[in-house]
Amino acid sequence: MYPDTTSKRAEVIARDLGTPTDAFDWYSVGKAMGNVRNQGSQLILPVVE
Repeated sequence: MYPDTTSKRAEVIARDLGTPTDAFDWYSVGKAMGNVRNQGSQLILPVVE
């Protein structure tokens, strides 16, 4: 986002141009995902609960 974008404009962009949340598949991932030092595609594998 550009620094001169107002919060109102950012809200319009998110609401009108963003992908709706129901368009995604949601699932739990491991705690390692929350650490920026961790790398690798295995971080986004679903956790079996």
